[in-house]
Amino acid sequence: MLTCKVWRLRSRAAAACLCAAGSVLIATAGSAFPAVAIATAAGTGWVAQKLPSGTPVLEGVSCVNADDCWAAGSRFARDGHWYPAIVATTDGGVRWVSQKLPSAVNGSVLGISCTSARDCVAVGSEDSPVSIGDGSAGLTLVTSNGGATWQAEPLVPNNGFQSVSCTSTTRCWAVLINSVVFTTNAGASWVTQYSSRHQALNSVTCDGAHCLAAGQSKIRPEDGIMLATFNGGATWQRERLPTRTTGLGSVACPTASTCWASSLNGAVGHVIVTHDGGRTWETQLAEADSFSAIACASASDCWVVGQAGNIDATSNAGRTWSAQPAPSPRDYLFAIACTRARCWAVGQLVGGRAKSLEGAIITRAVQ
Repeated sequence: MLTCKVWRLRSRAAAACLCAAGSVLIATAGSAFPAVAIATAAGTGWVAQKLPSGTPVLEGVSCVNADDCWAAGSRFARDGHWYPAIVATTDGGVRWVSQKLPSAVNGSVLGISCTSARDCVAVGSEDSPVSIGDGSAGLTLVTSNGGATWQAEPLVPNNGFQSVSCTSTTRCWAVLINSVVFTTNAGASWVTQYSSRHQALNSVTCDGAHCLAAGQSKIRPEDGIMLATFNGGATWQRERLPTRTTGLGSVACPTASTCWASSLNGAVGHVIVTHDGGRTWETQLAEADSFSAIACASASDCWVVGQAGNIDATSNAGRTWSAQPAPSPRDYLFAIACTRARCWAVGQLVGGRAKSLEGAIITRAVQ
């Protein structure tokens, strides 16, 4: 029997377990496919389109422009193993295509980072007999031809990857459950820059030599943690967060100085902001639903999504936030990516069809 651990599921509520979760398809009228949502021509909301049939739960998304995006996740097969899955679009989501991955690779992909229409690095966890995540090996998949082929790099022992952020075709930072690692060869090898067995890291974002890694305490999972480096990882430091900031699941920096982070678990979801690259933070938004991920199209326009299907947005740098309706308010939304033209959020369709784990992508134009 496959055992899931909270540290593997950065995009789930603290007690959730993907291998026990049921999900169903919510599709456009007359369609038997999993749903994708895309903005109306005027960019006034989130509406539905199609994914390839059988697309599983999606937990990571990366877009390099208004046309080229990749979304990644995993499927649970009849043989009792998890297998990575990646879908891609070259037309902004009008058509999504399943990518062919190495057949010998099993496991789950939680994060993906693309730096061009050809170059992407996807990370996750190898499927082990015990668990996916804490204790299993880190999985890296790489493409340099737009996904025509993907290559599996050597496994990283002991911990699964949670998130990855690349600043070039070869230089990437990633967080494992207990550590921050760095590669200069697109994941062929990784070097540990920071490690703590008392912390669970969920998300990383980098721009040049500046990186932020967000997570939570393993001793007190309700406490958020933010790590920062301003010298490419030569040193990492823990930054002070506002009082009652819960475990953080996502961090995004539209500029070198302005960054937002969102809380993953706890009774109240928080969005916090910094204007000095992460040295000081303040709370901007607190509401009853927790948040899975946050992304920004600019220093003024940001969206945060949650596993209750909740979407909140700001167009004035966080001075005010407003709720936006999702195509289905019951869908779980786990990750979001924005360009200056469009945003995409990915997750899991939820409903009454038992034993089904199917994915969803919703996207809208940036107004």
